[in-house]
Amino acid sequence: MTIPAESSPSLLFNLNRSATELDVFLKLFPKSLMIWISQCTNQRLKKLGQTIHPIDPSEIMLVLGCMLVVSYNKVPKFSHYWSSNPSLGNVTIKNAISRDRCKTLLSKLYFTEPEKPENASKTYQLTRLFRA
Repeated sequence: MTIPAESSPSLLFNLNRSATELDVFLKLFPKSLMIWISQCTNQRLKKLGQTIHPIDPSEIMLVLGCMLVVSYNKVPKFSHYWSSNPSLGNVTIKNAISRDRCKTLLSKLYFTEPEKPENASKTYQLTRLFRA
């Protein structure tokens, strides 16, 4: 692939001043991506014989949202986000998802189909993702 010599800037999405945090989040992480990640993760868990509760797209959204909060709200240990100590705990994360479920989901996330067809190209997974 090559980058064209001349390219004009394009607007990927248009948000106005009334856009909410959720509007911005969904532009960056569309629902189709949440569905894709949950399907890939569940397929992988099934293939591995894992017996955890199936993951749905809304849980993927929660985990990604929590990771955005974690990226700017630093505490000494990951488990501190669920602490009852007001200087450590994060009420938003605590109300959104349990610590154990969040840790489980983070350890099991899978972003590609567990198996691709024999004749698939190297870019097969990417083309599938962007068609969703």
